[in-house]
Amino acid sequence: MSIDLQNVAVESEVENEKFKTLAQRLSVMLAGEGVLVRTYDKGLPYFSKLSEKQKQTINYHLEFYVELCREQMSEGYSLSDGPTFVWRALRKLNLIPRSDLFQYFNENSVIEIYSNENVQLFRSLNFFKFCSYTLEELHSREWWLLFNRDTRITDSLLGYAGKIFNQEIGENFVPDIPTHVVRELASVDMLVTEINFPVMGPLYHNKRAVALIIAEDAKILEG
Repeated sequence: MSIDLQNVAVESEVENEKFKTLAQRLSVMLAGEGVLVRTYDKGLPYFSKLSEKQKQTINYHLEFYVELCREQMSEGYSLSDGPTFVWRALRKLNLIPRSDLFQYFNENSVIEIYSNENVQLFRSLNFFKFCSYTLEELHSREWWLLFNRDTRITDSLLGYAGKIFNQEIGENFVPDIPTHVVRELASVDMLVTEINFPVMGPLYHNKRAVALIIAEDAKILEG
């Protein structure tokens, strides 16, 4: 079976252009909230090297996030309104949290949602205040090439995630993880951030934990 290389190249360029359009839209939205985020470098040095399936998956998740932001703003809410933004994401993802989840958050919390396949499904606006990578780098490069933290912390996080998805942990909890430092490894600003986790917990679909939510309190130390 022959492969139409010309058609493959055209499809690849379509995905490249789609990513650039979505990244630009998101950057404009975030700028409207006073958060400046760089989009991508000339030539898409990371995204352009991915497979078509990887590109399509990234564009799917980025389009989801752009649409989530658009809905939040169109209904008169700020992206910095953490609780409503998180609730909107949970509804759109069809995920159900434990009832006490929001008592662990504050207006400065960084909120992230991950699937049971370790895919980031959502990040709150505050995430971008503590990250200097481009949107292309965040979506196209493996996280261990971008950030460094003590391997014991990483192992603890993965251990807790495993217990959530194995149904061993069924409530929101404060993880027994000390305050620690996360370093950017290849960014423009090379930020060094102090992190602690006030809450981690399961998110349910059809009564099964299929995702997890984690909040972070962060403070930039260097950069």
